Amino acid sequence: MMDEIKKVLLFGVGAVASTYEKATEVVDDLVKKGKITIDEGKELGEELKRTFKEKTKEKEDILNTANDNIGNIEASNYVLRDEYEMLKARVYKLEKLVNKEEEK
Repeated sequence: MMDEIKKVLLFGVGAVASTYEKATEVVDDLVKKGKITIDEGKELGEELKRTFKEKTKEKEDILNTANDNIGNIEASNYVLRDEYEMLKARVYKLEKLVNKEEEK
């Protein structure tokens, strides 16, 4: 389960990084074409960098929280679904044996 969460969050970070790179290219292109000034391009670039860092930090915080929560669950006495199903089957089998013994 932890691997799936990591994959999703890393995908999110990758998507943000890809978007950041593309946005930087667009800003550079706008500066080259004279649509915005060099100072405006620098300002936009800094804003993109700041936003990227914030989003990356948010993703890391979410991942750390998820790690902590999963660690807490694993350390507790919860039963996994397969364990539950196995125990349920054993109880069913034992009940049948007990019922047979009572019939005798």
